[in-house]
Amino acid sequence: MTPRPYPFRALLFALGATLALAPRPAVAAEPRPLVMDVSEVLTYVGPSGITNHSDVELSLCRLALQGRVLMLPVWRRNSGYALAEGQCRAARYLPLPPEELVAAQRTGLLPAALPAKPPLTLGDRIAGFWGLAVIGALTFLMWRLPRRWRARSRAHQRLKGLQG
Repeated sequence: MTPRPYPFRALLFALGATLALAPRPAVAAEPRPLVMDVSEVLTYVGPSGITNHSDVELSLCRLALQGRVLMLPVWRRNSGYALAEGQCRAARYLPLPPEELVAAQRTGLLPAALPAKPPLTLGDRIAGFWGLAVIGALTFLMWRLPRRWRARSRAHQRLKGLQG
C-alpha cells in the first residue's frame, strides 16, 4: 500500500512558516500568552514637532488595541493618539489625551485638521482581522476535508468490491 499525501499537513506547515516570517508592527514589548491576549499597536502618522527632554523629536502615532487568539489577530480598536520616538518603533510611548491634542493643535504643534479620534485605515482593518479569515478557513478545511476523504475511501472500497 502506498502512503497517502497529507495536504492538510502541508497547509499547516505553510501557514506556520508564513506566520513566522511575517513582519510584525511595532508593539509595546511584553510577554504574550499563547491562547489569547490584547496588545497595543502603534502606527506612524507623521512628525509631531514636539521634542522630549533629550531634544529628540517625537512622532505622532495612532494607538490601537489588538486582540489575538492563538497569536492570530482577530480584532483591532482605536485608542487615540500617542507620541513615540523613532517613527513609532520605540518600546515606550506617551499617550496623548484628547485635551492635550486640542492644546497642541491650538499652539500649532499639530495640524488643526487632525481628527480627534484617528480612523482605522483599510490596511489597519486587514491587519487587525486577518486572523479571523485564517481561523475560519482552517475550521472549514477541518470540517470539509475529512468528508472528502471518507467519500474517497467509500469509492475506493466500492471499486475494490467490483474487482474482487
